[in-house]
Amino acid sequence: MMNRIVTAIVLGGSLLLFGGCGSGGNDNAVVEQKPGVGSQEFNLPLELNDGQKWEVDSHTRGSAERMALLLEESAPFKGVEDASSLGKAFDSELGLLVRGCTMSGPAHDQLHVFLAALFPRVEDLKSKTDMDELRTTKNEIVMIFDAYREHFE
Repeated sequence: MMNRIVTAIVLGGSLLLFGGCGSGGNDNAVVEQKPGVGSQEFNLPLELNDGQKWEVDSHTRGSAERMALLLEESAPFKGVEDASSLGKAFDSELGLLVRGCTMSGPAHDQLHVFLAALFPRVEDLKSKTDMDELRTTKNEIVMIFDAYREHFE
């Protein structure tokens, strides 16, 4: 029950944040999770721009690069505090990204697919207490950033 309440709060907050990120959105942006052996594989409904990566504005690029660096430089979680700290750092950077977003059109819609997958996992880093779940969440974030790198420049 508590997880459903937290999920509702996160989704509501995400919608409010996305509202500040220009106009438009991809209402069909759903993250499909397929069970894998020991982990989950992601099928983010991201599309390329006629076979090319989407261009993002310099503000978005900088935020994404800072978040990727946070992820790359983070040590394996030794405790809940490590995950929470990473989640708070991501949360701060995501807030800056959304507040300064100037993108529009299809590239912006594709960025929302990425963000819709990332937001709840960042919230999980800050709120979950099971270390196995936290490690899985971090691995999912790595996969989300891999997808970002494949679709945006």
